[in-house]
Amino acid sequence: MRKKKNFYKKSRKYIWLWVFLIGLLGISSTVSFSTQMRGTFQDIGVEIGKLFKKRTIVLEEYDKNLIESLRKENENLRNLLNYKLSLANYNIIPATIIYRNTNLENTIIIDCGKKQNIDFENIVVTEKGLIGKVIEVYKNSSLVQLLTDTKKSNKVAVSIFSSDKEFHGVLDGYDALEKEFKVTSIENTTEIEVGSEVVTNGLGGLYPNGIFIGTVSKITKDEIGVSIVLKVKSKVDFTNIGYVFVLGK
Repeated sequence: MRKKKNFYKKSRKYIWLWVFLIGLLGISSTVSFSTQMRGTFQDIGVEIGKLFKKRTIVLEEYDKNLIESLRKENENLRNLLNYKLSLANYNIIPATIIYRNTNLENTIIIDCGKKQNIDFENIVVTEKGLIGKVIEVYKNSSLVQLLTDTKKSNKVAVSIFSSDKEFHGVLDGYDALEKEFKVTSIENTTEIEVGSEVVTNGLGGLYPNGIFIGTVSKITKDEIGVSIVLKVKSKVDFTNIGYVFVLGK
């Protein structure tokens, strides 16, 4: 009983810190400040968030070894990601999500920025696959646009592997209701099967080749019933992401 009392007593002092953090990051992501002012607000909020995050980890007794494993050398992180093709040309930077905005646009704020060599349009992944790209970079924080953002274009050139063959298409949108991505512009769908793997194919130059996106869950047609549309299910739980990896160059 005494432990519980001490827990709540110690936790109470962090309530106002948490409220302040949410308010600060919410303001920085919704109000039309100048880029410099917004970056300052975001950096301050991230620094406060780091303090709160560390305390939360202690209070909830997370496995420290697991968290440390996410901070290991790049080679170990590449093995953890387990992508088909090598990411040897990329510097894999681990980062923590400090804030997520789901109201106006599907974005997250991470605790790494220019100081950690993050650049505009760096790709962001988890060990389960692609999640998005960096769209704003500040000194100690960055704003990441998720693939699940339905208000902005997120077209990605992809390959679908089925029956030992490779087919090309374009990831072109997200169905928020079914929580599935849509792949269109496929040159041949007759041999594509449910369960086929979908990965980036490197065309366009922004997304590296071979990053896992998901598996085909459904084969349907577009709204007018002419073109084939693949529904793709990601292994990433976009509502519960804690740590990410940024692919720096």
